[in-house]
Amino acid sequence: MRKYFAILVFAMIFNSCKTYTVTPENLKEQLSATNGLKKAEINNPLSYGSLTYEANQLKKIRVTNKDGRQESLENSPALEMRVTLKNKKRYKFYFDTVVIQNDTLSGGRSRFISGLTRKIPFDSIQKIEIQDGGKKFEYQ
Repeated sequence: MRKYFAILVFAMIFNSCKTYTVTPENLKEQLSATNGLKKAEINNPLSYGSLTYEANQLKKIRVTNKDGRQESLENSPALEMRVTLKNKKRYKFYFDTVVIQNDTLSGGRSRFISGLTRKIPFDSIQKIEIQDGGKKFEYQ
């Protein structure tokens, strides 16, 4: 019985954490095709009520899977983005908060602390990875 349970848990972990990549130039192109930010409201999984913040208006993001094939992911509040800089530092953002303005990428790092954003010069980005973080955030 334990053996089957361990196999099930192992399979769930590897199926739920698919990581995709997008080139910095491709991300810039996709985000520039949208009309800025909109007000978004999501559930608050820690308590009752909701959270409100500014989100990009991208409906779907074109990404590349580990096999090199193009896929399209639905933008959601559970998508997380990991940016690796040329100096090997890594930063995480919630994907729906990411915008590019004046060759600077900025995005939210927290759902619960408003204003906690990070700004990165766009030309310092080496790699961008996107994955569904599995968090229970949903648009209202």
